Amino acid sequence: MHIMLVLQVCKPHCYIIEPRKGVIPTRGKIPVTITATLDDTGLVADTVQLFIGNSLWTTFMLVAVGTGTKIVTDKPFVPELSLGCQFRYEHYSPKFKPQPPKEKRTSLGYSAFQMRRFKIRNGEEPATALRESWDPAQPLGAEAFSILPQSGVLQPGERQQVSFTFSGHLNTTASVTALCHVEGGPTYEVGLTGEASYLSYSLSQREINCGFQMFNNLHHSTVTLANTGKIEFKWMLNLSIAEQHLPGVFVVNPTIGSIAPGGKQVLKFFYMPGVPGAFSRTFQLKVGGLDPENICLKGETFFPMISVNLPWNIEGNEKYEQLIKHLQQYSQRKKSVEQKKTQTPRTQILKMENVKPCVPDSGIVPNTQLQIKMVTMLIEEAALELQEMLISHLPNSFPDKELCQSLVKVELPEYVLDMGTVRKGYTERRTLMITNPGRMPVSFQVDVSALQGTGFRVNLDQIQSLPHRHTIMLEVCFESAHRARGDVDVLLPIEVAKGPTYNIRLRATVLELSLHLSGQGLEARLEFSPPALKMGWTPQWR
Repeated sequence: MHIMLVLQVCKPHCYIIEPRKGVIPTRGKIPVTITATLDDTGLVADTVQLFIGNSLWTTFMLVAVGTGTKIVTDKPFVPELSLGCQFRYEHYSPKFKPQPPKEKRTSLGYSAFQMRRFKIRNGEEPATALRESWDPAQPLGAEAFSILPQSGVLQPGERQQVSFTFSGHLNTTASVTALCHVEGGPTYEVGLTGEASYLSYSLSQREINCGFQMFNNLHHSTVTLANTGKIEFKWMLNLSIAEQHLPGVFVVNPTIGSIAPGGKQVLKFFYMPGVPGAFSRTFQLKVGGLDPENICLKGETFFPMISVNLPWNIEGNEKYEQLIKHLQQYSQRKKSVEQKKTQTPRTQILKMENVKPCVPDSGIVPNTQLQIKMVTMLIEEAALELQEMLISHLPNSFPDKELCQSLVKVELPEYVLDMGTVRKGYTERRTLMITNPGRMPVSFQVDVSALQGTGFRVNLDQIQSLPHRHTIMLEVCFESAHRARGDVDVLLPIEVAKGPTYNIRLRATVLELSLHLSGQGLEARLEFSPPALKMGWTPQWR
């Protein structure tokens, strides 16, 4: 008996059956071929229906696993891969990783055809577009693009990093299409575009004029760094190596970073010069591969100070004596050099013949200018001794105010005002001149509490904002009426706001006269006690 059969599938685009129908003779066989045509990897299932005659039918399943070649990337192939605008002397290499399925290894290779376009910045376009085949031995894009690696084999689950490198001519744009050929699989297109340009940036200022400021205060200034080009760049800013050993605290924040095209970065400079006088520091800015550029901070610093028209007493203090000796020698050398520049030889001989040396008493410094220079040197010396403490917490924190203020709390020599001998019941007065020799207003306070019960008194206790080069009179009185006979010695402090403390040593000797009549017979003598008066130091009017 002959049997008629028919075979049908639900997915004819995936499975082909040959033959699909026919007649089977008695005890006969018909070979049926089922071919799977898959266009993707993975599991593909279908149902086959077998019809026998006009009544009987049965169903069985078809299962196939696609193991064809396929790659997966961490960046899309289409529509294009833009390399952006790059610095002329740098290569830019974006990377992506093709990944095959786990069932079968994949061979792939890159070739390319180009629709190359170059755009000149002045707007001119080439007359025609160029289409050319790619020679693997030459960089892709006839100088602009290259690919590494150009071919390879990927095992199932393996990844391969592929780099596209762009290095174009200055002020040009380029566009090409690269082809990725997969053995036994599809071909992928990668559109590449790139542009070459110089790095370009601007600074809001290259020299920071810090002006006239306190030497032990923390100050700050800002500079804005802007990216005026089309390329993101990295930058670095640090204090010049040659100046890192100099005194003071000079810090910038941040010190490194990157700026996108059109972006800006505010650079904050924090500084405490550390010693009085003029200062200058240089920070070196490095942008990308360009030559370093300098940002300079310049200014002058001061500290509040006063001077009194009284001599200093440094007798017995070796440190002060050495400083004064050094300053006197320096002053004499400087004066000698200036005289040689302005005088003829004959004039010099005549002046030297008339020179009479004037040497102050041992241990006495009467010169006001010499005193001012010595105060400055003492403060510089103290600041240098504290330099390591000032920078010990950098860059995490800055010196605290207490440490900064300690830079001016130095011990200075004492001024001396000796009233000499004052008769019991009499009052002696001296008028002192307190001057502001600095360049900023100064405030100070006289500690009159130190004079209680001593017989001394002054006519002021506090002065606010004494202008530059202005002088105020301080009257010192000594009343001997309530003092016992003998010497009176007291220290009068003058505290300068944000500056050092000056001390005036006040002295006086109370004299109580007594008359004695002595002698024998008709001869008499008068005797005074004490037999002599002594004179002391008085103000220097210079």
